[in-house]
Amino acid sequence: MNPIQYLMSQISMLHNETAILEACDWDEEKVELLIENLNSILIDLDSSLTDNLKRFCDSQEYLEEYNREQLFSLLEQSLITGIKEQARLEEEYEN
Repeated sequence: MNPIQYLMSQISMLHNETAILEACDWDEEKVELLIENLNSILIDLDSSLTDNLKRFCDSQEYLEEYNREQLFSLLEQSLITGIKEQARLEEEYEN
């Protein structure tokens, strides 16, 4: 990873952390609860990851509905970005 890519990944990570805090009304206890809950849904392999994320976001009743929708968008986008990055790394490795 070159310095520009590293810097961009750090900016993206900071943006995501800020967006999660905002979705949790800047309450760090809610963020911790969210992360604990997120870890538990990743184990469910009977459904697609997108379905699991949607169900997960819908079940976070301590968040307002709008914030649950924003959280889903953020997680979905992070998932897509992660998959693209993994594909890029695999392609880079093959070359």
